[in-house]
Amino acid sequence: SLVQDDPREASSYRNVAVATVAKVQDQAKKVNELAQIDRASEETRAARQALADWFAIADESVRKTIELQPQDAAGYQLAVELVLQRIDQQPKALADTNRRELMERIAGYLKTNPNNAYLASAMSDLLESLGGSREGWEQRTIDALTAAVEHQPRNLYLIDQLIVLMQSSNDREVLKWIDSMLELARPLAVEPGGGEIVELLQQAKALADQD
Repeated sequence: SLVQDDPREASSYRNVAVATVAKVQDQAKKVNELAQIDRASEETRAARQALADWFAIADESVRKTIELQPQDAAGYQLAVELVLQRIDQQPKALADTNRRELMERIAGYLKTNPNNAYLASAMSDLLESLGGSREGWEQRTIDALTAAVEHQPRNLYLIDQLIVLMQSSNDREVLKWIDSMLELARPLAVEPGGGEIVELLQQAKALADQD
């Protein structure tokens, strides 16, 4: 199409998507604040309706962004953020179901963007929120985080997420990654937070060496 042939047009759609998702975030915050005061007030109901309207606009703009730029990670990241905002507005039982569905979607997005730090980190956060109902997702999340860390070896937050997940896993094969992770992390020891990451890795290695 003409839009796909003109990257400026595609970029303009992405800008609209970014702006509308930001509006959803702002409106969701307003709804939460009003609901804490009075969930049944007219003002709260009006805010919820405005949020629903912004969700509809953002959904369409994000869908169009992904359609026009399927190789651009931004569209997928915005899609994940929209679902997270919806989950935040839902009862716990429904939210847990949608978290699992979102993890499936992220796994699909990672096929197009296998090294994406945002997507890998979001998957890790969702896994943690599921508690004991992990249903085989630990290894898939470890794989996603590992790929992201290899692409961004100086991202301390990703490294920390990966270490914590490795330590919580009972799969001894997982801990074989510790040595390679230590090689990645040692140069970061001089940076803020880097020393703690290296220490966590060393503790994990000591645990693995006991077996």
